Amino acid sequence: FAEASRAYFNKDLRDITLPEAALLAGIIQGPSRLSPYRHPDRALERRNLVLDAMVDTHAITREQAEKAKAAPLKLAPPNVEASDAPYFVDMVRDTLINKFSEHDLNDESYRIYTTLDPDLQKAAAQAVESGIKLVDEQVTKMRTKRVKVGKKVEMHIAPGPQAQVALVVLDPHTGAVLALVGGRDYGFSQLNHALSKRPTGSIFKPFVYAAAMNTALDGSQTVITPASTVTDAPSSFAYGDQIYEPRNYKEEYHGDVTLRYALAMSLNNATVKVAEEVGYDKVADLAKSAGIVSVKPTPAMALGSYDAMPLDMAGAYTSFANNGERLSPLLVNSVRNAKGDVIANFKTDERQVLDPRIAYIMTNMMEGVINNGLGYTAVRLRGFTLPAAGKTGSSHDGWFAGYTSNLLCIVWVGYDDYSDLRLSGAQTAAPIWTEFMKKASLLPQYSDMKEFAQPTGVVDVQLDKATNRLATPTCPDDYVAAFVAGTEPRETCDQQTGVAGLFSRFFGGGEKALPPPVQAATGQEDQDPKKKKGFFGKLAGIFKDDKSSAPPSKPTDSGQTAPH
Repeated sequence: FAEASRAYFNKDLRDITLPEAALLAGIIQGPSRLSPYRHPDRALERRNLVLDAMVDTHAITREQAEKAKAAPLKLAPPNVEASDAPYFVDMVRDTLINKFSEHDLNDESYRIYTTLDPDLQKAAAQAVESGIKLVDEQVTKMRTKRVKVGKKVEMHIAPGPQAQVALVVLDPHTGAVLALVGGRDYGFSQLNHALSKRPTGSIFKPFVYAAAMNTALDGSQTVITPASTVTDAPSSFAYGDQIYEPRNYKEEYHGDVTLRYALAMSLNNATVKVAEEVGYDKVADLAKSAGIVSVKPTPAMALGSYDAMPLDMAGAYTSFANNGERLSPLLVNSVRNAKGDVIANFKTDERQVLDPRIAYIMTNMMEGVINNGLGYTAVRLRGFTLPAAGKTGSSHDGWFAGYTSNLLCIVWVGYDDYSDLRLSGAQTAAPIWTEFMKKASLLPQYSDMKEFAQPTGVVDVQLDKATNRLATPTCPDDYVAAFVAGTEPRETCDQQTGVAGLFSRFFGGGEKALPPPVQAATGQEDQDPKKKKGFFGKLAGIFKDDKSSAPPSKPTDSGQTAPH
């Protein structure tokens, strides 16, 4: 009651009034359902019931009761209630219990100043609530079968687990955890899925390409750039005494593609070839420095076969969103005593894992995922149009990792029993991410989502869509890509033909032209796989997602990725 008195009225318990005392006594039956902040009418009704009971027991007179009933609710500015962010509050408690005794936490009236933003937490909860309904609908549709019963045909829904969800939001420049949802229903399950280790799928792939982009700076003999080409074709990769044979989704392969395209379309074989070329050790070292500690330098690593928590991946992605500096997620800013004296301050761990130029190149490439790749339908067609970078992912689960200039958000969807969701990250996690970002962008403190700041030492180059060489007036159909200064293509489009560009193949146009992925949202593809697919066939295929990731327009990542 003393804690409640401080929380609701900012008063010591001895100073509260009769109506305030009656309110506290009344709402203890259900502090969430009867919250005076969220449900004032319920709270008043309950308070007045207590006052009537006090008259019945002769604790107060009828006159005192009527006067108290006439008093309005006078509440202190609301703190975040535990019921608004229960998984976050559990994490705060776990963080502090390692630093303070449970006795002190309970009895010393400490004031805990956390990083949580109530407005963002509300947006996150709403996005999860609406998004998980869409997942449930897709799952139900997959499980519904026509069954003949006698002479009738009935629709039967096969039993199965319920999809779970996690969402983590960070300030990418401070590491502060601004919002966190650890599951679809805390009352049903207190398991915090933001702390559950799951195979990361294709949201790991940017670390492969970042290691490749590092060749521009680390003295490697071969410098790899976004315009470098790699062959996407069925391949076998030897590692030790094992052979690893990744597959693209529906066994669809794209031939020679640029790395920018391979990431946008989340191509499995191409990605493993990039990792092999760069060196599995270099990729693993980069990932570990970013906080993905479970990875091992194997071909399967490139497709996200190793586990990490959604909270881990949020921290890892700050390496891209924060000029190459990785920040550890931070939940608590400070602990103070009842007088306001600081007992402890908390700080994020900072570590430079990428050169700012490489971080920007990767951000530029991941903008391509959303603007022209597998993230297009789930993000742009769902109405989020502000500058953003991100990556879809699917293992047995669905993932989406993305960020703007001021917010970083990771979403995971999957089953607790580790069975295959059979839905891509573009179909499950990305719509939740998009819904959250749309809500966040309407809040005044986050509405200024700017273009990503380009550091010194990066150049934008106009490339011909057909050849991926420097555009000239003779080939004006071009697109713009970012390069570390000095590594940009030197040959012009009219010097030699070269490899067909990814955008000419993808769009028959370029990065500036967005694909019309009407079919992509369904993820359905009915064409004969032996026939050469037309543009829309490729488009639909891409949205199926790799079973390690998922973007938008040519064939996509695979349904068969790395073994876990």
